[in-house]
Amino acid sequence: MFVARCTVHTLVLALSYAVYEAISIQRVLDANGAESGTGTVNFLFLLKDGLPHLPIWEEFFAGADGSTSALWAHCENYSACANDTGLNKLGMQLVPTVPSERCVDLVSPEVQLMRHALRRPGSFDIGRDKFVLLSDTTLPLKPLSTVLGALLATTTTDFCFFPLKDWPDASIDGHHMFLAKTAQWAVFNEEHARTLVQTWLPCHEIFGWNMPYAGNSVSTQAFNRPLTGSDRRCSDEVAVFASIFGPMSQSDVGQGFERFGVSSACHTLTLFQWPSRKIFVPDGLQQIIDDDPDTHTDGGLPDAAKGDLLTGLKDVLEGLKNGIEGHPTTFLRLGNRTLQALRHSSFLFARKFERGFSFPGFSEVMFGPEDD
Repeated sequence: MFVARCTVHTLVLALSYAVYEAISIQRVLDANGAESGTGTVNFLFLLKDGLPHLPIWEEFFAGADGSTSALWAHCENYSACANDTGLNKLGMQLVPTVPSERCVDLVSPEVQLMRHALRRPGSFDIGRDKFVLLSDTTLPLKPLSTVLGALLATTTTDFCFFPLKDWPDASIDGHHMFLAKTAQWAVFNEEHARTLVQTWLPCHEIFGWNMPYAGNSVSTQAFNRPLTGSDRRCSDEVAVFASIFGPMSQSDVGQGFERFGVSSACHTLTLFQWPSRKIFVPDGLQQIIDDDPDTHTDGGLPDAAKGDLLTGLKDVLEGLKNGIEGHPTTFLRLGNRTLQALRHSSFLFARKFERGFSFPGFSEVMFGPEDD
C-alpha cells in the first residue's frame, strides 16, 4: 500500500522536524499586527547547473539590502553551482540537492529551499517574510524596489488558479471534494511556507501524495484527473496547495480562499500556445506579443524538436491526441513593443527565456524609469 511505502519516510521526517517544530510553533503569522511593507523577500531559484542571464540578475539585485532580500538556489548539479563564481558574487546561498523528477516530484526541491530560508538568521525577528519560486529561465520585469514593494504590501500567499473544470475531484465520505490546481510559480507567506515544510513527504509516486483531511489523511490516488491537460499524468500543480490546505469542498470553493490568507494572483507570466492555459495572459498583452515582428518564440515545441519542425509538430499532434498539453513557450528574441508591454504589465516576472540567447535592451526597459 502507498501508506506503507511512506512509513519509513514519515518516521525519519518526524524526527528531523521535531526540533524544527519546537522552534517554529510560536511563529504564526499575525497579519493584522504586522507593519505594512516590512519583512524579507526570499528569492528561491530552482536551477540545473547555473543561472542563465546572470548579468540581468546582477543588475536587478545591484544595491540590494540584505535585510529585505535573500537569494537561495537548489541545483540539480550542486558542484557546478558551487563552483560558479557568478552565483557566489551574487550572494546566492546553495541548499543541499534533493532528488526530483518531472511529473513525479518537483515539490521536494521547493520545500528544501523554504526549509533553509526559514532558518535564515534574523528571520525570527519579523514574521512577515515572503518566498518566491523562480525557475532558471525566469527574468524580472520590474526593478527590485517595485518587486519588494508589491510582495511585502500584503501578507497573503499568492497562487495562480486554473479554472475549476481542470481540478481533480473525488467523492470522500459522501462529499464532493476538489484539489485546487495552480501554476507552480507561487509566492508564499511565512505561515504557509512553514506548513508546507512540516507536512511534505517526498514519496516518489505519480499522483501519490497524502494530504490532511478532517483530522486524518487521504491519498491523491483517490482523485479523478481531468482527461485534458498535463495534469492527467503530472500532479505537481495540485500537490503544494493540497499539502497545506487539503482538499476543498464545493462550499469552500464558493466562499473563496481569502479566509485562508490566500490570494488569486499571477506574478509570473508563462506563455502557452495551448488554449486552456492562455487564461493566465491578458488578451491585450498576448496580442502585442503575437503581433510584434521583432519578438520570436519557439511555439512551445519540446526542446529536442526545436531544430526539427516536422518532428516538433508530430509531437504536438500526438500530445493533443492524448490530451497532454505541451511545454511553455520560450522567448528567443524580444522586440521593443513586447519589452514595453511586459514592463507595463501587472506581472513581476516572466518565463521562459532561452539559454544562450541575449535580449538587448532588456535591463534598460525593465529597470529604468517607467515611460508614461
